[in-house]
Amino acid sequence: MHTDDPIPVKENPPSADDKIKAAVFALWGRFQATMFARLSLIEQASGAALKGSLNDEQRSAAWNAAHKLAGSLGTFGLGEGSKLASQLEMMLEGGARFSPEESSRLKDLAEKLRQEMKRGPSPPALT
Repeated sequence: MHTDDPIPVKENPPSADDKIKAAVFALWGRFQATMFARLSLIEQASGAALKGSLNDEQRSAAWNAAHKLAGSLGTFGLGEGSKLASQLEMMLEGGARFSPEESSRLKDLAEKLRQEMKRGPSPPALT
């Protein structure tokens, strides 16, 4: 080997962690529309609650959507979103009519969840 020869640069292969992050990010892209459709059910229910017109079918659909979001958002690295969805799930459980304050809280939580979901998971590091 001559001293003038360039030193070969070894590229670091992606770590297992980087590969997982890339896979999770790709899955988020694949399931994002489904996640936002679930959020839309919650937002519709919160709007109906504010008007005092939330029916059992809407409430049940919103509860189911919140339950699924609570279980799946953490998988995508959206821990805060999972917590918000859990709070929404608890509020939507049961059949008691919402007070104006509770309806307002439901709407606020749904708005915060939308912000969290819009942020989405962190993209994988560039290699």
